[in-house]
Amino acid sequence: MKTIKQVFTVLTVTLFLLFSNNINAQKTKLTKEEIRLGLSEGMVSFVGGINEIILTKPELFFDENCKSCKPSHISFNNLLKGLGVKTEKLTKDGNDLLHTAFLFIQNNTTEDDILDNYDGVEVLNALKYIHKNESKSNKSNIESELFGLNSDSDIGDFSKRRCCWICIQCHVDSVVTSVLLALGIIR
Repeated sequence: MKTIKQVFTVLTVTLFLLFSNNINAQKTKLTKEEIRLGLSEGMVSFVGGINEIILTKPELFFDENCKSCKPSHISFNNLLKGLGVKTEKLTKDGNDLLHTAFLFIQNNTTEDDILDNYDGVEVLNALKYIHKNESKSNKSNIESELFGLNSDSDIGDFSKRRCCWICIQCHVDSVVTSVLLALGIIR
């Protein structure tokens, strides 16, 4: 009897949270620009996390002859290699997101420029990939799959940021993600 009551309570709370998120998303009615900005903030966080890894562990990205190398000096292949990406396993959405981040790093794009000009497409496509495939895969491995990492890869916790570099859902504000889910843009 107690177990049934506990299951019922959990079910009730879950349904309440689902409906309240949907209602909050509808009340919030974020504009397209606010959603784009939220995705852009996710890209800023993602780029910052990768930049921080490059600066913290330069030996993973540059050869020993490059004493004064900066993140903007890195090649795309060295970025992938340093992050532990297996190119033969890298998904199109993961590649597109990493390549866009790479271009921002290579061009020394400022956070303000990303916020003002980035359209959010690659972050949105990565979120779509995650939500589409998380039921088919172990949830803890889906972001590793997105970026072509082995599930047992040591992605390292080089960052002092709140999100590890592969954790796309962490980089994007939960309000934006909730609205995208409520609108059916990501499933």
